[in-house]
Amino acid sequence: MTREDLRGLVDGVAPEALPDLIGDLEAAKARALVRLTAPSLAAPRTAAGDDHVLPMPEVAGRLGLSLYTAREMGRRGELPVTKLGRRVGVRESSLRAFLERREHGGRA
Repeated sequence: MTREDLRGLVDGVAPEALPDLIGDLEAAKARALVRLTAPSLAAPRTAAGDDHVLPMPEVAGRLGLSLYTAREMGRRGELPVTKLGRRVGVRESSLRAFLERREHGGRA
């Protein structure tokens, strides 16, 4: 998709639909960031000492959410976040458990 395609997309959207479009674009941006920064997501880490904290852009990308939505879910306690100084992330094992609970119909 080119910049011109994006301009045409935005220009063709009704004003009341723009918040949804912005959310979709943020989710796409988060997924793109994950692809740029973590090319080996298909091979999950399994070693016990390798349970590192994933940054929120990566968490958002894995969940298919906008960064804003992922951060809000963490703030509300819906996502099991961990603080690293001023930054917030989610342990890889916690994210896997979160996804398994959602897959089995439990409240995430």
